[in-house]
Amino acid sequence: MGWSAFIQYQIYHTGPNYDYVPKPDKNKQQYNDITVAWQIPAYFFIAISEIFASVTGLEYAFIQAPPSMKSIVMSLFLFTSAIGSILNIALVPVSDDPDLL
Repeated sequence: MGWSAFIQYQIYHTGPNYDYVPKPDKNKQQYNDITVAWQIPAYFFIAISEIFASVTGLEYAFIQAPPSMKSIVMSLFLFTSAIGSILNIALVPVSDDPDLL
């Protein structure tokens, strides 16, 4: 999140639109001069966090659960990821352009 906040800060502080990023116009599209390659580290950080959190959590749930409850314990662990995704879907409409910074 920190990297994404930094990228959003850079978007709002590069030209030609310094204060806001306007909606695209069909006749004249003027975007800020920042490359999309700045988003690559954000996806790298997401992948690393998935490796550390999900794989480790699933392995711990599989090792520590009794044999008769392995699938239930692992499904409960994955349910926490589903809750996070639901919260993400619920918060997407709130993150309009003027509300970001």
